[in-house]
Amino acid sequence: MVLATRLMSLGGIVFALLSAGCQAEPNNVSDEIVLNKHNLQLVSLESKCLLISTKDQATNKTELLLQPPCYFARKNDSHLLQFSYPDKNLDAVALIIGNPISAEKRKKWNLDDSIVCGEKRQAVYLSKGDLTVCSGQVNLATI
Repeated sequence: MVLATRLMSLGGIVFALLSAGCQAEPNNVSDEIVLNKHNLQLVSLESKCLLISTKDQATNKTELLLQPPCYFARKNDSHLLQFSYPDKNLDAVALIIGNPISAEKRKKWNLDDSIVCGEKRQAVYLSKGDLTVCSGQVNLATI
């Protein structure tokens, strides 16, 4: 009887742990913005960053060429850094930062740990309501 009670208790604990484990997925969203009615999320997926864009209940996923964590470039006041180029029919251009710099480079460049820094960038273009991700990346180490 004691063994049966212990097995039932153990079974309850195992069930609770398994149930909790299924519901407790890690939150891999590193950054999120709204750009002209497009809800954009940056998600870490293994060794890649994924851009998830949602507009009018349609969702698109684009694998980026950057290594996580990835973030949107922001101004000092934490608002999104974006540009428009009407002469090129671009309503908005935003940059995604990836490939975090090493601790050695942070120290060499005297950067505070709170500053988001990455060695590569990839652009997101918004033109006539359509969102496009640049097919290439910019390596800042060569600039």
